[in-house]
Amino acid sequence: METSGPLFQETAGGEHPLAVSCGIILKNGKILCAKRLPGSWDDLWEFPGGKVEPGESPRDAVIRELREELDIHVEVLLPMPSVYYRYPHLYLHLLPFICRILKNTPKIVVHEEIRWLEPDELKDLAWLAPNKTILADLQTILHDRPDLLSH
Repeated sequence: METSGPLFQETAGGEHPLAVSCGIILKNGKILCAKRLPGSWDDLWEFPGGKVEPGESPRDAVIRELREELDIHVEVLLPMPSVYYRYPHLYLHLLPFICRILKNTPKIVVHEEIRWLEPDELKDLAWLAPNKTILADLQTILHDRPDLLSH
């Protein structure tokens, strides 16, 4: 599981990826999914989050981003394997974290829609490409750690 080491910030498709943290938010056996705004990455679904700022850890970034994007306060339960993905115009290093909500109910701030889905319903959504890899890893983790769904 690679979630440490230097995190380079680059917004184009160069050799150094843009570090982006995202949260897989669990509540009562369901997982929060967020739909991008129309015209923003083809109206696809994602796990919410955003770029890691200079001097910020990926863990701190996901906590900050979820507060900004959904107006929630979370606790990180577990880091997941990171994902590298190259779009034609962007090279990403996606750093996912399994989280639980400590305070507030998620609000739509920067997304078109949010949904709470059972793990087996996740495959029915049209996901951003790097999030598909996270889905496969998540299924393995939840199989090995079903206790996580009790949060």
